[in-house]
Amino acid sequence: MKNRYFTCSRKWIVVWVFTALWFVGLAVGTWNAVIDGVSGPVGFPEWYPYAILAVMWACGIGLAWFSNQHPCTSVTVGKDGVVEGRATFPFRIVRRKFRYEELIPLQLIEDQYEDGGALFELQLPVPIMPGHPLVLAEGSRDHCLAEKATFLAALEQCERGRRDIHGERFT
Repeated sequence: MKNRYFTCSRKWIVVWVFTALWFVGLAVGTWNAVIDGVSGPVGFPEWYPYAILAVMWACGIGLAWFSNQHPCTSVTVGKDGVVEGRATFPFRIVRRKFRYEELIPLQLIEDQYEDGGALFELQLPVPIMPGHPLVLAEGSRDHCLAEKATFLAALEQCERGRRDIHGERFT
């Protein structure tokens, strides 16, 4: 049995989609400017619309760089007890495998929203790559603790199965 946990970092998909839509709009605007030409507002230089278009391209490149720095992460617990962490960026995927022993104890990190409300994040103690921790859950404390219990149960089930396969007595 394979259990798969997707972290709440899926929120970055919204940024990826926004970036893609930005570039679609920018491509259409640039195509229109090149084919039909653009006339600027009265009293402004003729190059003014093209300068605005260049600024929009610069913003788009910055937005693309920003969105490429934020992955969606997932964790897969395999039958053999090997846990695979995966960081999916818009144009690449980074995978890393961990042993059961490397993942304990999980870290529950408390942060605050701007309005003072509590935000909890359940992380594995190993990063998928520098600067990108493996986040199992994010939100309320109860949600994070429930996800922690589910994840630990999946690990325990894998460890029990591994011990049964190798003839070790499980207590």
